[in-house]
Amino acid sequence: MKKYIFLFLSLLIFGFSKAATTDTTGLGKCIYDLDLALLQKDTVALHRLLHTDVMYGHSNGWIEKKAEVINNLYNGTLHYESIKPTTTPIVVVEHNVAAVRQTADIIVSLNDKKITLTLHVLQVWIKTHDSWQLFSRQSTKL
Repeated sequence: MKKYIFLFLSLLIFGFSKAATTDTTGLGKCIYDLDLALLQKDTVALHRLLHTDVMYGHSNGWIEKKAEVINNLYNGTLHYESIKPTTTPIVVVEHNVAAVRQTADIIVSLNDKKITLTLHVLQVWIKTHDSWQLFSRQSTKL
């Protein structure tokens, strides 16, 4: 009987660890897709990647909601010219929530004023149904 309990628990633990690996792989693609969507002003992808209640915080203290992120890209208030990660992301996943920390060099224009930044970025992603969505983002200047 003890052998069966051990076997069951082993399979259960293996199953959870395998699921976590799969989830993290999907998360990495979403992180990449978000940067690409910001650069390309891809509103369809942004609608998919941004949670309805997202809080998108910038290093200057400005916080945007989902509609503002999309509208400010579309109307030219913000224009991302380059987003280049300079560190490997540090990812911590707990159930359906992931915290991602990364440093990046970003070139952006805000109201036609070009700004070059090195930022430390914290993103909080949540898994809804079968996909990850950005729930919160905050950056600080380095």
